[in-house]
Amino acid sequence: ADWLARLASIRQEAPNPRYIKAFYSSLCDGITTDPALATIPIDDHMLHRGHAVFDTCTLANGRLYRLQTHLDRLLRSAAGAKIALPFPREQIQNAILSTAAASGLQEGSVRYWLAAGPGDFSFVPDGCITPAFYCAVFQ
Repeated sequence: ADWLARLASIRQEAPNPRYIKAFYSSLCDGITTDPALATIPIDDHMLHRGHAVFDTCTLANGRLYRLQTHLDRLLRSAAGAKIALPFPREQIQNAILSTAAASGLQEGSVRYWLAAGPGDFSFVPDGCITPAFYCAVFQ
């Protein structure tokens, strides 16, 4: 409880403490609207090796602008970076749409990442347990 309370208090000190409106992690297969819980494991190769790809699309009038085009680019980038998908494209799309809906926003940005995933601190992703997908909706 102290850990979560400290995370929450750090967010409250930010200029816009609730700019993250919703966050999805494939590791939990769930969405949170608590910014303090929008976390990524320290041993995810995205954090300590930069082994990840990302894209951002606009949420306008409650719709995601050109999501299919953005997903095409994300998946091409992941293939080029040799990052496996944690699940099929349709499930990635559904996670993005569900996270956007959970945010309650009509206008904002949606950023999502495909990462080699957590596992170890080695230079190569051989020790990664599973690839990961993360999605954040923010203002």
